[in-house]
Amino acid sequence: MVRLLPVSLIILLCSTGLVNSGKWKFDNPAELKFEWRPSRNAQTVVGTRPLMVVLHGCLQKAKHIAGATGFSQLADQYGFHVLYVQQRLFNNPVRCFNWYYQDDTFGDNGEAASIHYAILDLIDRGIVDSSRVYAFGVSAGGAMVAALAARYPNTFKGVCIAAGGAAGVVSTMKDAFTYLSNPEKKTPEELGQWIREMHRGVRYPQILIWQGAIDKVVNPRHADELVKQWTYLHGIDTLPSHIQLDFHGIPGLNATYFGESACRAEVILYEDSHAGHSLPVNPGKGADQGGKTGMFATKRGYLLPYFFLLKMGLINY
Repeated sequence: MVRLLPVSLIILLCSTGLVNSGKWKFDNPAELKFEWRPSRNAQTVVGTRPLMVVLHGCLQKAKHIAGATGFSQLADQYGFHVLYVQQRLFNNPVRCFNWYYQDDTFGDNGEAASIHYAILDLIDRGIVDSSRVYAFGVSAGGAMVAALAARYPNTFKGVCIAAGGAAGVVSTMKDAFTYLSNPEKKTPEELGQWIREMHRGVRYPQILIWQGAIDKVVNPRHADELVKQWTYLHGIDTLPSHIQLDFHGIPGLNATYFGESACRAEVILYEDSHAGHSLPVNPGKGADQGGKTGMFATKRGYLLPYFFLLKMGLINY
């Protein structure tokens, strides 16, 4: 049960910066740190708004992923709220989310559960539209986002898994390191049937997968495993319905769509032949620009969070 303690809704909505979860209480069994960033768009003060849940990679904090992605500025422009999730050192000494431990991903008292409780709390407060909850994660955060979508599919309308891996494939840290560099090829049924058995008759979220082709940390084959897992869960063919080379005019960025069409694809894969283990950002003031270079963030001529918002319908063309 989510515990609600007296906290001002006005403070949550009108804060000018990030609100530490120490001022905001709910069930948090993994003791994760949450940073709440409401939209400053004047139209969002009243009523529920979409929510973007953002998870960082190893060695990072919420402030790093906030700066790299530019989600706070995008939230102001397009009217959604952001919840940044930060790992604690006592959970993982290099601040990786523990995407490989079953208790943390599919248990009721782990990291995924803490994130889910935080989302439910915001929905219960009347701040967030329960039908428009999204998640974006990079590296270990991306793998945790895959686990969140598998564990709580009805909660999310769409998720972006950037340089992450399939949900529920390994269960120990040792296996995780081996899996990152050399993922075992599995069939779609092996990857997805156990998840389907957990959830009967649910709607799975739309999935956007991003992978750098020259990533030396996360083997690019993980993108193929993610495609197999999520096309199986959506009940669609692993053969693409449409491919766009040099997507949006960006050399080396290819978009592959799985589903009825490019416009109605349940699974989308972006593969960047010029990217390594680093989030693509595009600093600037333009409508499709944003983010900052830094730890695991490199200028590449496009901003992945902007493309994700486009595909999720949070930006009007």
